[in-house]
Amino acid sequence: MTAKDLLDRLRNLFPFFSYTVEHWIGDAPHRIFIHQKPILVKILTETYDEWVGRNLGFGCLGIPDPGQKRAAISYIVEDKTTD
Repeated sequence: MTAKDLLDRLRNLFPFFSYTVEHWIGDAPHRIFIHQKPILVKILTETYDEWVGRNLGFGCLGIPDPGQKRAAISYIVEDKTTD
């Protein structure tokens, strides 16, 4: 399935979501935001990491200082329909 097919399917299932292709590599989408609220405009002085964090609503923007305590979150999506 192409990224466009997936996004079109998501839009059909969840019409209240929008998507924004933020970055392309050639003619293929590379970084896609699926969102309800409009994407915030990047401030000239902020890094892309800070901009992404601000759009996600993070209190701590950008890559934190490795000397500071921090939490990491990861997830796994299992597709049980292909067994």
